[in-house]
Amino acid sequence: MQANDDIIFRTPGWDLMVEGAFAQCPDKVLMVYGDDKGMHFGNFGPHPLVHRRWLEVTGGWFIPPYFWSEFGDTWINEVFKGVDRARFLPFVVEHMHYEFKKSEFDQTYRDRVENHKRTNPGHHYEFMKPERLAQIERLRARLGTEWRPSAASSDLR
Repeated sequence: MQANDDIIFRTPGWDLMVEGAFAQCPDKVLMVYGDDKGMHFGNFGPHPLVHRRWLEVTGGWFIPPYFWSEFGDTWINEVFKGVDRARFLPFVVEHMHYEFKKSEFDQTYRDRVENHKRTNPGHHYEFMKPERLAQIERLRARLGTEWRPSAASSDLR
């Protein structure tokens, strides 16, 4: 799981939901996520969970090693949605982010904002689009599935 230091699991039994979702997926190549009570409304998993099998498929990494604190979750969401392997589960893992008025703007957040000014991760994310498309194609070939982009991944073509 890609879990930030500012989340709280609110739903009892969330782990059983996750285990159940993976149990229903024979090859275990699946990303699941809950509701972060932020701005995503179940359409995006800012704290995605994958099975350890994902490491075998990617060659050893969970979140792409190209980013310091942003866009790793976006990358994973786009890849899994690109092969129709992203599943929303009805559990709450609340993101207590300052942007949602749920915490103070502390030094950790200040460091993140300053780093983003220096590194421009959004620009780097766009620059890496060919690598995401290639990863989707490799995953599609490995899974033996046809290219069936979801509405959320339509911008990947």
